Amino acid sequence: MFSSNDGGLFLERTYDSMADLLLYLDEFLCRKLWFNILPDLKLLDPACGSGAFLVAALKTLLNVYSAVIGKMETLGDKGLKDELEKIRTAHPSINYDIKKRIITNNLHGVDIMEEATEIAKLRHFMTLVSSGHLRAELEPLPNIDFDILVGNSLIGILNVNAEGFEKVEGKKQANLFDAQISKSYQQILDDKNKSIELYKNHTFKAGEDGRLDQNTRLLQLREHIDKIRADSYAKLNELLLGDFNDLKIKFEQATWEEKKQKEGKPEKRDLTASDIDALHPFHWGFEFDEILNKKGGFDAIITNPPWEIFKPQAKEFFAEHSNLVTKNKMTIKEFEAKKDELLSDEEIKAAWLEYQGRFPYVSLFYRNAIQFENQISVINGKRAGTDINLYKLFLEQCFNLLCKTGRCGIIVQSVIYTDLGTKQLREMLFSQSKINTLFGFPTKSLFLKMFITRKSSAFSFLKRAEKRKISKPLFASIRVKPSNPKI
Repeated sequence: MFSSNDGGLFLERTYDSMADLLLYLDEFLCRKLWFNILPDLKLLDPACGSGAFLVAALKTLLNVYSAVIGKMETLGDKGLKDELEKIRTAHPSINYDIKKRIITNNLHGVDIMEEATEIAKLRHFMTLVSSGHLRAELEPLPNIDFDILVGNSLIGILNVNAEGFEKVEGKKQANLFDAQISKSYQQILDDKNKSIELYKNHTFKAGEDGRLDQNTRLLQLREHIDKIRADSYAKLNELLLGDFNDLKIKFEQATWEEKKQKEGKPEKRDLTASDIDALHPFHWGFEFDEILNKKGGFDAIITNPPWEIFKPQAKEFFAEHSNLVTKNKMTIKEFEAKKDELLSDEEIKAAWLEYQGRFPYVSLFYRNAIQFENQISVINGKRAGTDINLYKLFLEQCFNLLCKTGRCGIIVQSVIYTDLGTKQLREMLFSQSKINTLFGFPTKSLFLKMFITRKSSAFSFLKRAEKRKISKPLFASIRVKPSNPKI
């Protein structure tokens, strides 16, 4: 929907689909899209992996840009034609420039695996290079180090208010800086954002420092940005540690009883800064402060998050130390015997106990932090579905990161619309969003090469600006298309 106030006349236009909008492009829509909407559109994949969804989004946005450019060519609007001529004069390939705009302005990704983010960047670069048919059409590759980032999307401070803070009732996440340092924090953000903009654009004033060449200044600027980030993360991690302490979360270290030759009762201790550092937090309020503070969140999120239950996976751990553990038909008795044999090795035992200690305090955070308040459902006074599943966490985190009218498309397990443990998430979606599509399918049929047999659900929703009361049963407005057309 687009609106304008032209000569006192308020115009509202609504379109059923993107194809419908592009079909009826006119001067008003071209100007609105080109100068306002497309440059400011912020799209995120918080579990981007190697960037498959981001590349798909790039192709979709390229189609929109291309349709707008094609219409601008035929319109008699001098301003629009001058805009196109300016691009053609400045860039040997308009297709390359548009792709570069999308990659640097519109697309953002986060993943906990650094190797995956590097592949995602490489895919963007390959897409750019492929748009040039001649060597002369290629331009220097853009810097997207601050658009595709490494970190734990589920652990970190979401919002940091530089002008003050709003206390959260109870002892759940404070998430905000103390008012006394808010001014200095805003100065840090301004310095970071200005430095990143300079770094990405390589804009240095002539004569700024005649003794240094551009490469040296660029290196110094990158070191400055890295220092800002390191210093800020040290403080942000301390604040996050305070959030854990407010929730009365302790570190539970797994122990070993030598006499009984088995695992003992965990030893609790206070959390330390190193425990928080080990989680590789991603502080959204720092990294994407302009998007979260000025826009209120991302305009769109598309993602296929991991589905694992968050708990120690014994078979997965011991598979690193024995090929026998990977046997598909290994019985529980056989596995336990092999596990006991492996634990006789002191190094493996120490690694196993350390591995187990990574989970309890994080699990408690997921169960009690206010940003994940819809993870545990209560049915007739009892908790249902108490396992913490990563896809459920990502679903709620996506909701948190959207702007007031943002849209999300996500692939999750089909139990999202049937399981008692996801009741609270369904209530969140029905009361605070509008579900646009919901489609269930057997995962193996769609992602055959992934060897996943669990049933999946792809659905999208539009976040509501205001919460509404649920007046219908939770399933009243859902129609799930069966995976088998004959059903």
